[in-house]
Order: sequence, then structure tokens, then C-alpha cells
Amino acid sequence: MNITNNLLKKGYSAVYFIDVIVLLILTEIFNLYPIYNVLFYCVSLILVFYSTQKLGKTISIIKSSVLSFYLIINRDLNAFPFIIVFFMISYLSYYKKLVQYRDEIQDAVWNVTNDILFMKDINLRYIGVNKALEEFFSIDREDILGETDFEVFPPEVAEIYNQGDLKIIQTKIPETIYETNISKGVPRDMMTIKQPLLDSQGEVFGVFGISRDVTELFNVRKELEKSNELLERILEYAPNPIFVKNLDGLYVKINPAFAKVHGKTVEELEGKTDFELFNKIIAEKFTEIDKEVIRTGETQINQTTQILDSKKFTSVDIKSPIRNKDGEITAVVGIVHDLTAYSALENKIIESQKMDSITNLAAGVAHDLNNILSGVLGYASILKEIEKDHENLIFLENIITATNQATDLINKLMLFTHQYKLDTVSIDLNTVVMNTYEIILPSIPKRIDFQFDFKDTANIEGDPTQINQMVMNLIVNAVEAIKKQGTIIISTNVEEVHDFAEYKYISDKSKPGKFVKLSVSDTGVGIPKEIQNRIFEPFFTTKDSGSKKGTGLGLAIIYGVVINLSGMLSLHSQDNEGTTIEIYLPAVESTRPTIIPKVDDLIYGKGLILCIDDEAIIHDLLASLLPKLGYDLISAYGGLEGIEKYKEHKENIDCIILDLTMPDMDGRETYTHLKQIDPQVSVILSTGYGKQIDMDSLELEGIKYVLSKPYTINKLSSILNKVINLK
Repeated sequence: MNITNNLLKKGYSAVYFIDVIVLLILTEIFNLYPIYNVLFYCVSLILVFYSTQKLGKTISIIKSSVLSFYLIINRDLNAFPFIIVFFMISYLSYYKKLVQYRDEIQDAVWNVTNDILFMKDINLRYIGVNKALEEFFSIDREDILGETDFEVFPPEVAEIYNQGDLKIIQTKIPETIYETNISKGVPRDMMTIKQPLLDSQGEVFGVFGISRDVTELFNVRKELEKSNELLERILEYAPNPIFVKNLDGLYVKINPAFAKVHGKTVEELEGKTDFELFNKIIAEKFTEIDKEVIRTGETQINQTTQILDSKKFTSVDIKSPIRNKDGEITAVVGIVHDLTAYSALENKIIESQKMDSITNLAAGVAHDLNNILSGVLGYASILKEIEKDHENLIFLENIITATNQATDLINKLMLFTHQYKLDTVSIDLNTVVMNTYEIILPSIPKRIDFQFDFKDTANIEGDPTQINQMVMNLIVNAVEAIKKQGTIIISTNVEEVHDFAEYKYISDKSKPGKFVKLSVSDTGVGIPKEIQNRIFEPFFTTKDSGSKKGTGLGLAIIYGVVINLSGMLSLHSQDNEGTTIEIYLPAVESTRPTIIPKVDDLIYGKGLILCIDDEAIIHDLLASLLPKLGYDLISAYGGLEGIEKYKEHKENIDCIILDLTMPDMDGRETYTHLKQIDPQVSVILSTGYGKQIDMDSLELEGIKYVLSKPYTINKLSSILNKVINLK
């Protein structure tokens, strides 16, 4: 800043005029008394020096000039030495102030910054440091000026500093160094810029450095790196395909899941457009959706089904805009939800519901057929007892045989329904497999080779007849699948199962734990994919012509037995590549066997029987059968009527034949009301569901006897005899 202007601003102009007037007055006084001229010159010298110190060079020169001019006019030659002295004093005084001002500016600049500043000479001794350095290292300036790094810092630290300085001196090239220093016992990250100090000839005479504490910046960068790393990990391990496209439609970021869907690598896909990844129709659809996201700034959702990497891929794409800090849309981010698995799960649920519907239908049909067959078998058994004509007896035998065959077919159908628990025993599955194989071995073509792989296994709990039927159906189906030469592999082992998601067919009673796994694989023709969902349906068969036409109950029985025993099964098959059926049944230690007595001869008795049933044919049948066995009958159509008639005749009723399934009140509810009337009531449960009743729960309720429809007069007589004799 101009000193004169500065002077005027500070009000020094008044001082200037006062000094001049004082000098003029003193000059006139001392001219009158020359003897005092020396004193005058001394006073003038003091005033010039003072003005130089306080007011600056310009003011002092003006004063000296005025004084000198005046003295010259007065021809006082003795004043010239003093004039020269005046000028010298003014210059020296100004130079001193200039140096002082420069030092003040330098100190102000060095000490106003928080950055560390230092200068070293060619011998790397400190010749200048600022307060920031003193505070950072907790050291006084006097203790570091004139010293080297080795005289101030620990050797290992000094060596690092020294090597950096020597490199600057040798190369004359500035360098930025990142290092860690200790300040007050705390490590700090520092960024130091060192550059050479050069003289006018370009020679190095020292080193200048600026060091800034960038610890917080480093921490922010580290957090940012962690955040970026976390984001990268999220993208890397996210199961859903994720992508980012710029405004030009280029994929600038994708995750491995996205690349996997396309059967390519991330590097192969980044930088591509939709038209390079999809067919034209799909690409145009995706492009229009992107434009809509950019135009509206709103999330867009769409569903697409396409073929990717030779596989059907159904997905829901959710696309949203990416905005910068100013709110401008810069890209589009998308998340792809793979619905292919959900579609499979939906199909699995639909399949399960379909099988449940078929099961309920089969159970209802079996129940109704057993009621009808009860009349046929019952009346036929009565006629057989009284008929004497040989030809008529043959006809009756044929009727009974046909009825029994129909009953057997219904029982097989009942196996599929899996709704009720059978009487079970502990079974070694390996033994069942080998026994079944030996039985059917003579009928197996020689072109088929069998291989067995039995691991140490546990027992299962089930009905031996059903398990035999299941294993036989598995082997027979495998044999029939091999049209030429082939192999059937049967293996067993024990597996821990806790996740049931992979099994398409599973009982709702299945619980995690140990399962005995039976696997039957063949190298046959396989099962076409379009019918795999139907093969366990009853009466569905591919053998629809010729002498080998099937009933369609073989695989249905397998399904029913497995589900009934709280197991699960899986089917793996490819057309012309063979089939593998895997069955899982709960492993058990032991179980209580149930023995069903054999009934042959008629047993006569006496007593009053109450029949509670909603079917007229059953009442008519019992009205014919019971009198022949010595019993009287009271009929009640339904549970409500049965309860009323029992109240009316309970003192005379010896036994009740109670139907399980009735429209107004079922057998269990009716039995509960009967027990409230008489806790010791004797009841035989009659059902068209056969043995598939849950006997454990019935015994807990107090029902000990079950009469399965259809039944003969022999069976009826045996059960009535036991119930009435136990009263």
C-alpha cells in the first residue's frame, strides 16, 4: 500500500506540517544565535530520525529536503555534512523499518496457516519453521532452528525425512509425500509437499516444505472405500440381478447374478445395450421403459418372459431413476426378480391342491362303492348259506369273487387317499426289497440287469402288505420302462432331512429328522415332461392298448403309501434318458405290531342291535343278516335319530353299529353324545374307508372294533360275538 496514502488515512498530515513549522522556527532562532547551530542540527537530526521511524521514508525525505533547501539559501556551508548525515540516517532508518515490516509479514503468513511450514539449508539444517510445526511436534522454535532432523526426531523418523530431502536436492523436482507422524502421542496422516529452494543461478541452497494434516480426509476416504467395498459386496452376493444404465442405454454396472442369468461374465456385458443382449422386441420394450423412467422420474415395474441362456426366464423388473446432488437424473438402476422359481413353486402348490382334490374324490367314491358292495357281498353271503342248487352256488361264488375283486381295487384306491393311519409294524426295508425282487425275478427279462447298493439303514414303520406293494410297483414300473437291454439300480441309505423345499410331493405330517431313502433308477425310455405332473394320479396310465393295459393305480399306490407314512418322494426323469424315483420314509427304532384276527366260521348269538347309518341299503342288509345270526335290529337314519332311539331303548340295546360318515352328524360326534348318555356304551364303527382309519385316536375315544365295508356275514358274526360277550 502507498505509504503517503496510508499516512493521510491515519491522520499523519497534521504531524508533518507541525514538524516543518517547528524546524523553520528553530532555524530562524538559531540563525540569530549561530553559536547554537550545532544544537539546531542535532535537534533536526532527531526530528528526521523520528519521522523516518514513525512516518516513513517519504515524509523524512521531504523534511530533510526542506531543511537542506533552507540552509543552502542561507549559505550555511557548515550544514552540508549534516545534510548528508540526514539523508543517510533517513535511508538506513527506512531500510530497517522495511526489514522489520518484511519480517512481520513473513511471520504473519507463516503463522496464520494451520499447515506446517519449514525451510532447511543445503546442509538440511532448519532455518525457518512456523508455529504450526511447533504445536504439532510440541517443540520450541529455538530448539529446532539450526538443527538437523537427527538432532530433533527419533532416528527412524529422521532417516525418512532426510531421504526425502536428499532426493529433492538431487533431482530439483518437487515431490508430494504421504506419511504418518506422531503428534502428542496420536498418529496423524500427513501430506507433505517438498520443493527445492533455488538461487538466481538455479542452484539449490535449501529445501522448503508444506505439510498438511489429512487424517480426517484419510478417514473419510477410508469410510468411502469401506462403503464402496460394502456396495461391491452387496452387488456381488445379491441373489437378484442388478444393473445400472446411463442415459445412452449402456450397461455401466451389473452384478454377477445379472451376468449368470445371461450365461456370460460381467466384463462381457458391461458397456453393452439392450439390443446387444436381447431380441429386438424385448430390447425395444426395455428401452421404452427406460425412457419412461427418465421422463417421469418415477419407478416403473414390468413383467417379462423370455429365453436367456437357452432357458425360460420369467421376471419382474423394477427400474428407478438415479439422481445427482442437483436432482438431475443421470442413470437408471434396475433390480430383476426371478419369478421362474416362484412359478415352479406355484405349480407345486397347484399340483398339491390337485392331488388333494383327487384324494378327496377317491375317498368319497371308495366310501360310496363300499356301501354298495356291502349289500352285494352281504346278500350273496346269505344266499350262499341257504342255497342248495350246485349251479346257483357257482353263480354266487362268482358274485362273491367279483365283489372281492372290486373290494380289492377299492382298497388299492384307498391306499392312494393316505388320509388314515394303518396298523403298522417295524419293517427292514432292505429285506422287503430283496424278498420282493426274488418273488418277481422269474418274470424279469434276462436283458435287464439289477444292481443293489444297500447302506447301513434303519427300520421304517408301516403296513407290510402296503410296503411290499409299493416296492413291487416301483420295480415293475422300472422293468416296463426298459424296452431293450438296460439296468435297474436300487439303493437305500439313511439321510438327515431338514429342508423340504426340493421335494415336490410331501406329506403335511413330515417332520425334520432321519429318513430311510429308497432310490430306484432305470435306464429306460423316461417319462415325457408334459405328463410328469399326472403320473401319480389314480387311473392315469400310458398303457392304453393291448393286453398290457394298466389300471393306473401302480404309481398312485406308491404316492398314497409314502404320503400316508409321513414321507416324501421326488421324480427325476428325462425323455429317453431314464427315470429315478426317490422315496423318503421316516426312520424309526421300533413300533408296536397290530394283529388282525382271521374270521372264517359263523358265530351265532342273541341281543338287540341299533344300526345308525344314513344308507338304506345297509339297513336292508343288516335286516337280512342279523336275524339269521340270532339278533334283533333297530334302525336309525342318521346320528340325531340314533341318539333319540338309544335314549328310548338303551336298557335293551346290546350293541350299536355306527357309521363313520353321515351328513347330519358324523360317527365321532354321535359317539360322543352316546357316551354322555351311557359311558359304557358298546359301539362297532362301520366305515367304507376300510382299514385306513386312525385306530390310535379311536381307541383313545373308546372304540375298539371297526367293521369295514363291505363285510360278509361271517365277519359280522365274529365282531358282534366279541363285543357282546365282553359286556
